[in-house]
Amino acid sequence: GCLEIAENAFGSFDIIFGVSGQKERPSVRKKLSTVVLPNSIQKIGNEAFYWCEILDNFKIPQEVRSIGERAFAKCLSLDSIRIPSRLIDISEQAFNECSSLKTVIFNENLLTIGKEAFALTAIESLALPNSLKDIAPSAFYGCANLSELRIPSSVKHIGEGSFVGCNNLNSVYTYTIEPTSITETTFSTFKTATLYVPTTSFWNYYWDIGWSKFNSKNFKEFNEPYEYFYLNGDYTLDSSTGIIEGTPNADL
Repeated sequence: GCLEIAENAFGSFDIIFGVSGQKERPSVRKKLSTVVLPNSIQKIGNEAFYWCEILDNFKIPQEVRSIGERAFAKCLSLDSIRIPSRLIDISEQAFNECSSLKTVIFNENLLTIGKEAFALTAIESLALPNSLKDIAPSAFYGCANLSELRIPSSVKHIGEGSFVGCNNLNSVYTYTIEPTSITETTFSTFKTATLYVPTTSFWNYYWDIGWSKFNSKNFKEFNEPYEYFYLNGDYTLDSSTGIIEGTPNADL
């Protein structure tokens, strides 16, 4: 079966040049609203679906191991995406400027989120998977609708400007007693957001160069497990009862 969607496969250029000068040509990307890829696909190339502006129905196959830079950038109608479990790195600007993207479901095994990967999207809340190690600079830059962020203890570094421009981010939960490495420019809402830190770790954050930029009056200690459920097609959560059918891989 097919293993790869090539670079720029659907994100083709609109302008071509001929003997009479440049002219517009019909572009597949302007008309592409639904794509169904075979389960055999393992790689989606750079800019494969770049600026497919009406693409709103897309499922990344579970075998995908690589998504190229800007693969889905400027897919303006894409409103949700599920990251497959075999993907360990999300490339630079992979979903940049997907201005309707509200929901991202991360699966286990993800290690890094690349530079500007989800910048300028409509994500409203983030509970990152507890396999994640690194969040690159500006990864979630300009996510103006983001109001709540939960950072698992697995995260070792959050890059410069990762949450700059997330001006509605008012609740930040961190689940590690020893503060994750951040810079003094990681967040825009240092002065206004409430920072929730594990019980007994208040002073660790108070004296940390990066985290101390949060207003200490807005520090709150809490004691709760990090709950993150990895769901796939075999497991469903009944929102009315809160009961999960099946046996998901859950970290509690």
